[in-house]
Amino acid sequence: GCVVCSNPGPSLAALRVFRADAATAQPDITTIPAPTPTEIPSATVSPVPAATSTPAQKPPYPLPAGGPPSQGGTVILVSLGQQWLWAYQDHRLVFNTPVTTGRPGMETPTGTFTVLFHREEMDFTGWNPPEHVYYGLYFHDYGYYIHDATWRQDFGPGTNMPHLDAAGKEETGSHGCVEVPLAASKWLYQWAQDRLTLVIIVAGPPQPVPAPQSPAPSPTPPQPASPAPIHRGSMIPE
Repeated sequence: GCVVCSNPGPSLAALRVFRADAATAQPDITTIPAPTPTEIPSATVSPVPAATSTPAQKPPYPLPAGGPPSQGGTVILVSLGQQWLWAYQDHRLVFNTPVTTGRPGMETPTGTFTVLFHREEMDFTGWNPPEHVYYGLYFHDYGYYIHDATWRQDFGPGTNMPHLDAAGKEETGSHGCVEVPLAASKWLYQWAQDRLTLVIIVAGPPQPVPAPQSPAPSPTPPQPASPAPIHRGSMIPE
C-alpha cells in the first residue's frame, strides 16, 4: 500500500524560486593577499687568494757550474774548481760526492777519458808513507786513478790546496789522482764499466772554501779500539 506523507514538501513554484535564487547567488570570496617578496641577500664571494709559487729547494750538494754533460750512457764528471764529482746514467744524476784532486804542481789532468780498468787492494809505494787503496778506476796513463783515500779526513772545495783539516793537521791535495771517500769509491767501482764509462774532468770556477767546523765536545768521548777514518760524502741512490 501507499504511505501518505503528512509533509508533502515545497511546492513546484517554491522549488523554481529556490533554483533561480541559487543560480544568481554569488558566493563570498575571501581575497588572500599576495605574499610580500622577501629579498634574498646576494651571495658573498670570498676572494680566492692568488696562488703562491713555492721556491724550488736547492739540493744539499752543488750542481756542476757548467751544467751536466751532454754525453749519454755512464758518465763521471769531475770539477777541479768545485772539487766535486757527479755520476750520470743516461743524463740522470745518480750519485755525487766531494773529491780531492791534485795539489799545486801536481794538478789532475783535464779532458775526456774512459775507465781503462778496475783495480782493488793496491799499495802506492812511491810515496812516504805508502798509501793503501781499496778501490781504483784507472782513467789515464802514468798512474791516474779515481780511488779512495782513507788517510784523508776532508774532501771538497779547497782540499786540493794546502789547508788544515778538521783535526788541525796540515794537509794538501793529491799527487794527481781524484780521491774520494771510501764509500764513494766502492759505489763507483761497482757502477762504472771499463771502456764504456766516460770520465770528464773540467777546470771549473773555484768555489768558496767552507769554514772549518769544530767538533762539538762530548762529555764521554768514545774510546775505540783503533781509530776509524772519517769519510765525508753524499750519495744519491738509484
